Amino acid sequence: MNLDQPFPQIVADRAAETPDRVFLEHVEGGALTFAEAHEQGLRWADAFDGLEPGSVVVTFMPNTLDYVAIGLGIGWLPSIEVPVNTNLKGSLLAHVIRDSGATVMVVCERLLDQARTAGEVFDGLDRVIVVPRSGATERLADPGALPSNGIASRDVLAVAEPRPRAAGQGMLDLAFILYTSGTTGPSKGVMCTWAQTRKGSDFLLDVVGLEPDDAYYVPLPLFHIGGRIVPYAMARAGGRCVVRDGFKTAEFWSDIRAHRCTVTQLMPAMARWLLAAEPRDDDADNPLDRISLVPLIAELPEFRRRFGVQFRTGYNMTETSTPIATAGDVLADEGFSGTCREGFDLRIADDDDRPVPVGEVGELLVRADEPGTLMAGYWRQPEKTVEAWRNLWLHTGDLFRMDEQGRYYYVDRKKDSIRRRGENISSIEVEQVMREHPDVDEVGVVSTPSPEGEDEVLAFVQLRAGAPADHRALHSALLETMPRFMVPRYIELVDEFPRTEATLRIQKAELRARGRGPRTWDALATG
Repeated sequence: MNLDQPFPQIVADRAAETPDRVFLEHVEGGALTFAEAHEQGLRWADAFDGLEPGSVVVTFMPNTLDYVAIGLGIGWLPSIEVPVNTNLKGSLLAHVIRDSGATVMVVCERLLDQARTAGEVFDGLDRVIVVPRSGATERLADPGALPSNGIASRDVLAVAEPRPRAAGQGMLDLAFILYTSGTTGPSKGVMCTWAQTRKGSDFLLDVVGLEPDDAYYVPLPLFHIGGRIVPYAMARAGGRCVVRDGFKTAEFWSDIRAHRCTVTQLMPAMARWLLAAEPRDDDADNPLDRISLVPLIAELPEFRRRFGVQFRTGYNMTETSTPIATAGDVLADEGFSGTCREGFDLRIADDDDRPVPVGEVGELLVRADEPGTLMAGYWRQPEKTVEAWRNLWLHTGDLFRMDEQGRYYYVDRKKDSIRRRGENISSIEVEQVMREHPDVDEVGVVSTPSPEGEDEVLAFVQLRAGAPADHRALHSALLETMPRFMVPRYIELVDEFPRTEATLRIQKAELRARGRGPRTWDALATG
């Protein structure tokens, strides 16, 4: 079959070839074969069929089978889906709805009150389709809760027909618009084409190595590129996609075993939580074979020994399509992202976009050989698009270095790099060393203005249970394990970190904004 097609057409072809093969499962119950997923997608397409070409549909949904079917339906039409982070509320949610120009929202019943916090922007939508907690064709728990512009999905789909469609979108059409978190301003909508999404899914097929007998466990949200790309990749592979609404450490291995999952993707925090769980005699007795871990962690050998898995890694952002990846199983090498994938040109550049010598640190710039395989731009923000694409290179904002063998190593976000007394410091490297201390559970390192000019290093530290709150002892230990210029002058102990809900990354922008406070320990002030 032709694998170079948008998601809906791939599912349609699978439905014709292997109609009874299970495509989607939810860990809490329910499954769809390829034929059933295709049929539901066509019904949703019919429900949206009256929209003007180019109309925008906001989807505000948890990880459900309905969410995938809704995306299939929109993908058959000349309309655009905007999957929205389900943690947004109030003005942040209103910004995405307003900026995208959406006229329709599809929202899960349990998120309806949260959607209402967008106020007049929510009220101004032409139509709000509410999906019951129990599924799109079921009754709402409280039909009276519908907004004035609302309609239940059960009523919408009751009159919709699964009409065959000869053609849908093309590979250069927009698959969806994903809004990136705004660290230096309001979030921007990244325009992702089907060609970009297909190129990103090639990483899963070719590097992770997906086969028809694989089952991919998806705890990452489907509004995030890391989760959204998986159903498309599994449809191309002809395998199963097992969905959970959010990562849960206590349920991870029971889900893997119950659904015979062979592949998954983890973020570093997730992997460390699994390692921190009480060991069991049967830890290695599981069907999981491969984990895509981005970025890698120092505890990789321990994880591999305990759970008996292989690892793949790479580098990606919403604006790209995994231009760097590994070939085969990887060993422990923090920062290692892989080599340049076929179809991309990479440059590690200085602030003037000139290449830096091998081994030196610079910003990663990307080009692609094939049209559409990098973002089509930022939605309704041509000036931001030009800024990102200056000198005909896509600027990632990430610092990398490359060795003599052409291997790429992630160093830091450019905005997270610290300049202290003439030395450039990677916050990532400081965190890596600090995590090796036996009392440190987690750490977030940011820059803070120095009284003497430039930056100082500020470390927020979460201690392990029972560890002493001894700033001086920790500081003294760090002096023994890292260069003096890298050792944090400021240390603040925290009970927990602010994290992104999608990827569980520490929100460094919030830590930077918090800065030094009354609980911050200053090494110089204490002598």
